[in-house]
Amino acid sequence: KTATFTLYGVDHNTKDQTAIRDYIHVEDLVEAHKKALDYLVKTNQSNIFNLGTEQGYSVKEIIETTESITNTKIDVTIAERRPGDPSILIASHQKAWNQLDWKPTRDLNTMIASAYKYYKKRG
Repeated sequence: KTATFTLYGVDHNTKDQTAIRDYIHVEDLVEAHKKALDYLVKTNQSNIFNLGTEQGYSVKEIIETTESITNTKIDVTIAERRPGDPSILIASHQKAWNQLDWKPTRDLNTMIASAYKYYKKRG
């Protein structure tokens, strides 16, 4: 079975010319939100926190890891880079670490494997 994917831009100033983004597992986000709610209750103050891994992965790395975990070849179509699309977007979680005692714990393999497991269950 072959999956298809459109890759927007192979002209980024990155190691493999594809965009780098900071992907985060939904369970890491849930844990951060719980800690933020505790913070709100404890301090009676709202705040703003970036929630990221501080670890960027290129689109090519995402494709390759997904192919490896799912044992599926992804048919990649190359398209033009979208206007204004930055080469690298990575979020810092330092404020969340300092004030909420939170940091993400799941890596790329775990993120993709758990997403794949979830979608396989759904049929």
